[in-house]
Amino acid sequence: MTYRYPLLIILSFIFLPVYGQRVEFTVDAGGDGDFRTIQEAVYAVRDFKPGEPARIFIRNGTYNEKLVVPAYKCNMILEGESTEGVVISCNDYASLNGMGTFRTFTMFIGGNDIEVRNLTVANTAGRVGQAVALHIEGDRVVLRNCRIIGNQDTVFLGREGARQTFLDCYIEGTTDFIFGPSTAWFEGCTIHCKSNSYITAASTPRNIDHGLIFKNCRITAAEEVTSLYLGRPWRAYGMTLFMECELPAAINPAGWHNWSNPDNEQTARYAEFRNYGPGADTTRRVAWSRQLTEREAAAYAVTRDTSYTVYQTYEKERKARPYIEPVCPELPEGVLAFEGLVYSVITERPVGIRELQLDIFRPDDGRTLPAVLMVYGGGWNSGDRTMQVPLAQRLAARGYVTIPVEYRLIPDALYPAAVYDLKDAVRWVRENAEQYGIDTARIAISGSSAGGQLANLVGTTNGDSGNEYIRRYFHVTSDVQAVIDIDGISDFTTPETIGRAQEARDRNLTPPVDMHWLGGTYAERPDTWRAASPVYHVGPLSAPVCFINSSIERFHDGRDEQIALMDHYGIYSEVHTFDDTPHTFWLFHPWFDETVEIMDGFLKKVLE
Repeated sequence: MTYRYPLLIILSFIFLPVYGQRVEFTVDAGGDGDFRTIQEAVYAVRDFKPGEPARIFIRNGTYNEKLVVPAYKCNMILEGESTEGVVISCNDYASLNGMGTFRTFTMFIGGNDIEVRNLTVANTAGRVGQAVALHIEGDRVVLRNCRIIGNQDTVFLGREGARQTFLDCYIEGTTDFIFGPSTAWFEGCTIHCKSNSYITAASTPRNIDHGLIFKNCRITAAEEVTSLYLGRPWRAYGMTLFMECELPAAINPAGWHNWSNPDNEQTARYAEFRNYGPGADTTRRVAWSRQLTEREAAAYAVTRDTSYTVYQTYEKERKARPYIEPVCPELPEGVLAFEGLVYSVITERPVGIRELQLDIFRPDDGRTLPAVLMVYGGGWNSGDRTMQVPLAQRLAARGYVTIPVEYRLIPDALYPAAVYDLKDAVRWVRENAEQYGIDTARIAISGSSAGGQLANLVGTTNGDSGNEYIRRYFHVTSDVQAVIDIDGISDFTTPETIGRAQEARDRNLTPPVDMHWLGGTYAERPDTWRAASPVYHVGPLSAPVCFINSSIERFHDGRDEQIALMDHYGIYSEVHTFDDTPHTFWLFHPWFDETVEIMDGFLKKVLE
């Protein structure tokens, strides 16, 4: 049987319904917690625990333990007080009393659905041969913001068919220090190499598609390291992929090694995609490794479309308007920033998990304030939440909690995923309102371009009982009290938009981005085109809307029709149109300050 994972990393403990009693323990080496050792706390968790995960909080200290999480201890979070402050340490090594490699671990995880956060796992034996720091046999194991310290064989991913995820971790070692048969996803990690040797030694079985995959990682090398291989096959069919990673000059030009066995060149599965840095030159790579195509890479992870950035937009627009200046982020005095907060974890992906994040800006004054979620644009295909940060920072200084938020773009998911993401973000804001000083009776959403369309759709579908998904999973918890739509359309079903998509289909041209997002032409998917248009959802519970528009007419599609419907229901709206402006006016001076004034004025009218 070949193992294929349409849901490769499934963090089921995050999403399981709550049943059974919640369990929380504190470990403190000084005796001020429930237990002095982590091992005692692990054994205290109910075997095969159902429901909400048990949580073990570990206070700062060095824990000299050979920690075992047995296979019957599942559904558990081990969270350190700080990554460098919590150190789990042991110094076993392979030649010590004939121990052998696989008993040298400092930490062994045998159970499924385990998450480890904010701590260090170290094997301190030194350079004495094989000495494992972390050994994982469990399935759906996640390590987040951890340090894993060792030399040879630092991380052993030891079970065929098991799946693990490493997010924002630091891993260091000398030889084969990430190895084994499991499927493992490393994202945003720093991998530090301390000797001329091999980073990985995958032993992926022939019948499993995916082995060790590194995405957006930074590979670093000690100063004395000059010849470093990305990997060698511990077993013949080892699979390893480095994609969009920074590679140092120490990478050997050949890239990969056959473990002194030419037969491995016929079976090992080694590939790269869009790596960068001085070690990323592929012109001298071994012939039996591969460079993935765009299509192949898309099967592993989202390849972000970076065609829409402030800089690229500025370079385009300043040719016609040389007087414009881009607005740069600048945290105002007295404004707090909370960045990179995870509001949702998506598991329905071919490989890896997808975290959706948001940032929060608010005055440092302790007041409970209205909140504004802020949605970036980019044609539902590009852009990122940093493009909303200047507006968010300036509005925060005026007395709001502002929240730039990301959502799934076309490479990750089509309509309606982005709408559900944003409604999920509203729900997260309500659930965390007390922590960030948010008045849940005064929550607004704003957006620019595609983000404006999405913000408008979120606000018009308040309490939308006609949408079964919204009714079941969100309902009033995702309602907002105001919408600011900056040059986002209200109606996809205009003759011009329908005709443009149909012409692309008829002439076999590249489809317009809205047709791509909506999954086909209007003739093919009329219900979807209408459902994505805010004008079709206006009702008595829809939120007031402020339209802030450029001088480009096509970005006003459906606006006037929506306003007429809102007037029918007695819902407030207002329109502001800038003359002679590019579509992306809010990113630049001289329009930025006035945009902030308009947003602030509208919010004061409808939220106070």
